[in-house]
Amino acid sequence: MKLSRRSSLAVGIAAVALSLAIPAQAASAAETPPNAAEADFNAFVASLNVAPETQQYLEDTFAALPDEQQQAYIADPQSLITFEEEPTEVAPVRDSSEVSTLADTGYRFTNTQNAQIFGVTLVTFNLDFRYEANYRDVTRILLCTGSASGVGVSTSSSPSSYISGGTGTCEVRTQVSAFFQGFPVSFTKIHSASTVSGSPKSVVGSIRNA
Repeated sequence: MKLSRRSSLAVGIAAVALSLAIPAQAASAAETPPNAAEADFNAFVASLNVAPETQQYLEDTFAALPDEQQQAYIADPQSLITFEEEPTEVAPVRDSSEVSTLADTGYRFTNTQNAQIFGVTLVTFNLDFRYEANYRDVTRILLCTGSASGVGVSTSSSPSSYISGGTGTCEVRTQVSAFFQGFPVSFTKIHSASTVSGSPKSVVGSIRNA
């Protein structure tokens, strides 16, 4: 039996449509819903109200991790966080009224540490340390203060400072608290800055668990 040109065309179109439909169906079948760990992480990311492309990046990065690593992160959310320190330097204090003696020089050190998840900054810690020093030792601390701010978090900071053996130290203890659906986060960090012994113009900033 011969097919008319119209019938042949219809059969050809149907064949093409079927060939296009099969891969689409296979791809749809291959898609799997997020597991429990991914669902918790996705709920956390959704609560951040970040840009859609950032949200998608975070979700995709987490989904690409092995199941064991996902479970470990969910069991200990703080392990997700890494810190990036912004470039810092020690600068002379310009306001001479802050320095009590002509023999000493005032210095200021500011330090910023960014708490990140997969390279995306969520909380920023800032520290401001000002002090007096001669050529060798810190002689007086003028100011020690700090704060933290971030997306969807509440923070509470308390500073303290001291001089020991000519070395000056400023410490800011900050508690960060947040609660996201399925992903509670609470941790305390100590953001600190200390002068180098015998070289008060040099300061090292760091952040660590309390």
